[in-house]
Amino acid sequence: MSLSLPSQLVVAGTISWVLLSLYRKFFAPSSLDNLPGPPPNSLILGNLLQMYNRYAWDFHRRLIHEYGPVSVVRGWFGDRIIYVFDPKALHNIVVKDQYIYEETPLFLSFHRLFFGHGLLSSLGDEHRQQRKILNPIFSINHMRHMTPLFYKITHRLQSGISRQIASGEKEIDMLGWLTRTALELVGQGGLGWSFDKLDSPEPNPLAETLKALVPTVGPFFPLMRYVPFFAQLGPAWLRRKIVESIPISRVKKMLVICDTFDSTAKEILESKKAALASGDETVTSQIGEGKDIISVLMKSQMAGTAEDKMSDEELLGHMNTLLFAAFESTSGALARILHKLSEHQDVQERLRQELITARSGQGHLSLTTNLSLSHILRQSAERPCAYIPLLQSLTDSMETFTDVISIACVFY
Repeated sequence: MSLSLPSQLVVAGTISWVLLSLYRKFFAPSSLDNLPGPPPNSLILGNLLQMYNRYAWDFHRRLIHEYGPVSVVRGWFGDRIIYVFDPKALHNIVVKDQYIYEETPLFLSFHRLFFGHGLLSSLGDEHRQQRKILNPIFSINHMRHMTPLFYKITHRLQSGISRQIASGEKEIDMLGWLTRTALELVGQGGLGWSFDKLDSPEPNPLAETLKALVPTVGPFFPLMRYVPFFAQLGPAWLRRKIVESIPISRVKKMLVICDTFDSTAKEILESKKAALASGDETVTSQIGEGKDIISVLMKSQMAGTAEDKMSDEELLGHMNTLLFAAFESTSGALARILHKLSEHQDVQERLRQELITARSGQGHLSLTTNLSLSHILRQSAERPCAYIPLLQSLTDSMETFTDVISIACVFY
């Protein structure tokens, strides 16, 4: 059966578009071709499967040692992706010109679908407005008020570990303990909510659910480029029905994780609203005593102008973002610091002596005193720089420009 003329034109146009796209990606010259990089492993997926799998470290080491601090890898259908770890270039991209190199549609759609309309899923003026509202809450002055709360939670961690080893020496899963502690620190300090008493070595169900997000989503990463497209198709309830009908256990697990984020944040928000409606006495009687980030934010919203107010959707998005982003990166960084200290007993002894000297004649150290301890500050600030908890950030250049990005390393 022969196709009609319009159908033939559609087919011919589609084939021409695909061929032209492939030519531009694989054969047309680009200034990025001057950068070194490995050949694509796949015509369709480029180097993506080499970069994103549980055994990908060898590939990343190869990129570092063979191609230097700035290289090019290939994405879907030959897309050129700049792979940068040079500190000076990263400063240009992440700090100096951060509003030129904005997050990709994939990054924004992913965070909007999983966490809601928060800081990680907004751009431009909206993002700047949200940061303007949130910045005072993360100031050093506000952190001073949170220090006694952090001491209280870490003492509970100390008691929990002491009970576990009361019967004698045994191996302890410190990452598990620290994950739960970080969740409780974020819960009480950020949301005014307690998730874990830290009174037994048993895993916390919420922590285990949240921790499963990245491993659950990981195998789908090569397909994630289509998320921005499908996220715009039809109303949310229809997309939900479609996803629920997919007979893949990993997809259903993603739904459970999303629902856990959503229900937890909504429960906390309703509790905060009820407390604020009842008056200051009810707020101060809650966990966090009304000094937690969300309580302070909600109170400032009530007293602020209309342009400074956030919708419930934005508040829920910030709560989910805070819950996920803070607890996993914090626990990983702390576990790495403890691991390195166990390998360097001399550094451990210096830290211990510095703390003993600082605490002589007084109880808990203030935040100001803690920040003045050189050995402690060096380990807490510099160690995460050497073993960074956040491994990657995906951004796109929003402008076509000819500025030169300087780098700190030298090519040979």
